[in-house]
Amino acid sequence: LPVQRSGAPTGTAFENVHITGSAAHGRAVAIKQRDGTTFENCRVVQDGEARTGFKFVDSENCSVVGTTIKVTGEPIRKVNSSVNTENLSIEKWRFGP
Repeated sequence: LPVQRSGAPTGTAFENVHITGSAAHGRAVAIKQRDGTTFENCRVVQDGEARTGFKFVDSENCSVVGTTIKVTGEPIRKVNSSVNTENLSIEKWRFGP
């Protein structure tokens, strides 16, 4: 559910979530205006062209911990956001032949 920004909205904690597939451009996970959103022990694998793993927009005090990210684009993109990262396994997936 979208959260209306009034005061200090809080995000959600995601644990042991696996997101896999093939899509071009864009991002696998989009967090917008969700302060405090956390991802722990997750796995994001996207093999389509120019695919970003996580995109955080206008979200403060978020974290991605103990997570595997294998994408063709940026692993984590931050726009006006703060994201703590720890113990990540990041691999650049090559698109095409």
